[in-house]
Amino acid sequence: MSVRKLQANSLDPISSHLLHTQKMGTVLRAYRQMVTLETEDHHLLHLVQSQVGNGPRRIVLSPDANDFLVYFYPGMQIELYPQALYLQPSCELNLRDAVIWQMPVLEKIKLLRNEFLSYLHQAYASIDMTSSLANEHPIIQRKLNQFFIKPTLETILQILGLGSGSTPIGDDALCGYILSQRFLGQSPKLIHSLVADHLSQTTPVSQEMLSDVYHGQYSQIFIEWLKQLIHHPRLDIDQPIRGLGGQSGKMILASFYHFTIQSLKEGTYEHLFAYSR
Repeated sequence: MSVRKLQANSLDPISSHLLHTQKMGTVLRAYRQMVTLETEDHHLLHLVQSQVGNGPRRIVLSPDANDFLVYFYPGMQIELYPQALYLQPSCELNLRDAVIWQMPVLEKIKLLRNEFLSYLHQAYASIDMTSSLANEHPIIQRKLNQFFIKPTLETILQILGLGSGSTPIGDDALCGYILSQRFLGQSPKLIHSLVADHLSQTTPVSQEMLSDVYHGQYSQIFIEWLKQLIHHPRLDIDQPIRGLGGQSGKMILASFYHFTIQSLKEGTYEHLFAYSR
């Protein structure tokens, strides 16, 4: 049987390190645009289509290899090598010519507070979370509302891991909250204990998501959105985020806009500083 050889375009330094230290991966989840592997030492590694873009622990396929992901299914075993991934007996993903993606440097910019606040109100109003939350259990709705009214360690822990899926809706709300804190240059102090002591209460994918955003390790799609937000804000720049994972992207955005608006309303200063990650 001939082996089908496909090419990866890029990978980040963390992925490169994992491929040198891990020998096997098991498919944790398989979607059309992204496959997540868990290595024998319980690290996550993501194979993504070219349009999804770079990020921590990501291997980005070349456009002509995008259909490669249809071969994967949960529980499947994958052989890992520094220069290739093997799906026995029929497929090989070549990594030899893949470039190493480096996260862009942090940007800081001064914005006019009232002008930016006006934009945030418009962006927030364009996200209809009411209909999305209508399908959630009343207990989930109540705990999310408590968190949005006042984020405390208690309300944060109440929504950690809350909901179904690989990134539960409560974790998406927490992701947006941390993004807002970092965007405004604030220390997400309420999240310190969560990251240090409580992440095991949620899914492995959510653990990675929350830890990454807490440490400022953003995927390319979020970095580009935040750079547009501080340089050229307009109502269509968050479209790539809105389409992520069913309702996940919308909840991340709704939480980000909600808490950023809340923070800016508490101040009376004319300018603010914003950060790209």
